[in-house]
Amino acid sequence: MLTRLIKKQLDNYIKSDDFKIFFIWGPRRSGKTTILEEISKEFSIPIFNFDLLSDKERFINTEDALSSIVAETKIILIDEVQNYPEGTVSPKYFMISTKLK
Repeated sequence: MLTRLIKKQLDNYIKSDDFKIFFIWGPRRSGKTTILEEISKEFSIPIFNFDLLSDKERFINTEDALSSIVAETKIILIDEVQNYPEGTVSPKYFMISTKLK
């Protein structure tokens, strides 16, 4: 498997105790999903994919829905976020709710 230069930086960033949001973007077929899959496997956390209606429905912009996701996992991975226009509201909520705790 090809080792990506950014992987070590991502690992250090994720393992730190800082509150954070980060996005991975790039051209199609550049390895964004592969990086998410590696992080998911390494930290045993799910990937939410906004190509899937079931994952979009989990991110309904209500406090209860979003709080339940925050309570389930410290790291939230979202793939294909551009396919759910309201999807960018969720990371903002996660950041605010985490800082308030």
